[in-house]
Amino acid sequence: MNPTTDKLHTLIQSMSKSEKGFFKKQSNTYSSKGGLNYLKLFDAISKQEQYDEEQLLKKFRKETFVKQFAVTKKYLFDSVLRNIRAFELDSNSYNKIDELKTDAELLVQRSLYKEALRYIKKAKKLAYDVEYLSALLDLLELERKVVGVYYPKDHTKRKKHINAERKKILQELKDLYFYIRNIEYIHGKLRQQVFIRDEATKQEFEELLANPLYADDSRATTLRAQICYWGAHQLFLKALGNTKESVRIQSKITAAWDARPALKKERPLHYFNNLCNYLNKIYQNGEAERYGEELKKLKEIRFDTPSQQILKARRIFIHELYYMNLANDYSELDKIAEAVQLFIEQHATQVQVSEHRFLLYNVMYAYVISGQFEKALDWNLQLIDLPTTKDYWDLQRFGRLFNAIIHFELGNLTLLPSVIQSVRRFLKKRSVYHNFEQLLLRLLGKADDLYFTYNSKELYQKYLTEFTSFKEDVAEKGAFQYFDAHCWIQSKIQKKSMVDIYQEQV
Repeated sequence: MNPTTDKLHTLIQSMSKSEKGFFKKQSNTYSSKGGLNYLKLFDAISKQEQYDEEQLLKKFRKETFVKQFAVTKKYLFDSVLRNIRAFELDSNSYNKIDELKTDAELLVQRSLYKEALRYIKKAKKLAYDVEYLSALLDLLELERKVVGVYYPKDHTKRKKHINAERKKILQELKDLYFYIRNIEYIHGKLRQQVFIRDEATKQEFEELLANPLYADDSRATTLRAQICYWGAHQLFLKALGNTKESVRIQSKITAAWDARPALKKERPLHYFNNLCNYLNKIYQNGEAERYGEELKKLKEIRFDTPSQQILKARRIFIHELYYMNLANDYSELDKIAEAVQLFIEQHATQVQVSEHRFLLYNVMYAYVISGQFEKALDWNLQLIDLPTTKDYWDLQRFGRLFNAIIHFELGNLTLLPSVIQSVRRFLKKRSVYHNFEQLLLRLLGKADDLYFTYNSKELYQKYLTEFTSFKEDVAEKGAFQYFDAHCWIQSKIQKKSMVDIYQEQV
């Protein structure tokens, strides 16, 4: 497939219904009587789920533009891009601010200073509403120049106010960049491994958050600054396994969003991501009722573009699986698993490997918890067959550990030793062979004794005691977020399913 053609198809398919309607309206306004060639091509490509150039050439074989098909495609690509930009100008506050600033500059060039100040005032109000700090600096500089030339009666007072305003925004930007830099660093450190499993990393984060700018949130004046300020605290608490405090901190970020309705409307995708993060924390804290309420809010958010709709669908799948785990109700699991499989097949080119891995892992995990190990094995084989990536090492590691657990549960005792050996090699090669993983593999290695000896209950109890000691260990307790070995062993001792054990705990 031609790369340029692929880009054209991708661009058209990424358009929302509103954007397509705007494009066709604009095109029809300026089209000739017979219609434009590129508009015919637009409609044809828009109907293709998968790009097929041969089918297009066959469809338009009698049209003259087929002789210059590449030229027509290039013209269409540029035209679509131009119209998307025009559509965004009408619907995006940031573009409106830039447009008002440009208008003000044009008015200054024509010595219409009073009118220019009116446009600057309007742009500044909008910029404050959406917290567009860099644009505010530009607008203040333009306002300072106009006041200097126009010289209104209160010019001295105005200049003093402009300078104070500029100084305040510069400080806000400086603080914002500090918060952004730190949260990006923390994200990077936790990208491969979500939970802290060594004392050095814990100490490093504690030193970072000891900075005076983290003493309170008084310097985090914008939404983005508050997200980064509270987000750094929340990520650290989450990495330590302190789910209760993590939920409390995440609720502050959600409250910051709710206090800014203009920004919620302007950035629906960012708000959606915030709600997803909030749900993750509620899930880790085990609050089923609260989770169900917030999940309803998430589903109500609407997106126009196909790419955002795909993102929403993927996230909703994950959160529905989480809700199943919290409610201990897996009656709809097969239905969701079937929908996830179809989603992956339909959007294979639009879902990254790390996102693919996350979906597979959570379906597999739900089947493990519900005791459906044959189905769990099918999903886990898909999971471990994915290429390794730098992201989500924890899922790659536990995916292989679950491979051994599932074979143990299925009684595949002949195959199990080689599976365990393969997992050990994988973990040792990547220097992630912690005590939790070592103990789990030792337990699985005792399969013959656990299956065929009369004292298996005592053996399980021995391992339960050892796993219990890990729950307060910084380097080990995070592993329980991926596999609750404590609950699993209890289910073996009591000869019950993990679902039954969880229900008893609730």
